Amino acid sequence: MAHLSRWLGEQRLTGGDLTGEVVERFLVDRRRQYRKRLSGRALGSLLVYLRGIGAAPEPAVQVSGSEVALLVDRYRRYLVHERGAGCSLGTPLSADG
Repeated sequence: MAHLSRWLGEQRLTGGDLTGEVVERFLVDRRRQYRKRLSGRALGSLLVYLRGIGAAPEPAVQVSGSEVALLVDRYRRYLVHERGAGCSLGTPLSADG
């Protein structure tokens, strides 16, 4: 968490800027300097927590107009908000599997 906080400061970003793209940029920079805990999985719980309290944005979801896609999006939101589960790095559930 300290590395992420320091990196955000260096990039002049805040927790509110933690989109999937920003997290990926952080991980790319981290992989250049460290050999351990390089996957986004290590940030998963932190991102779920920050999103839960509204300090970080929800992952972007592209929903097509189909009823199945709408149902999948609603279910994903239910899992994230009501059950505390989530797509930690912004990879949404997909109607395609």
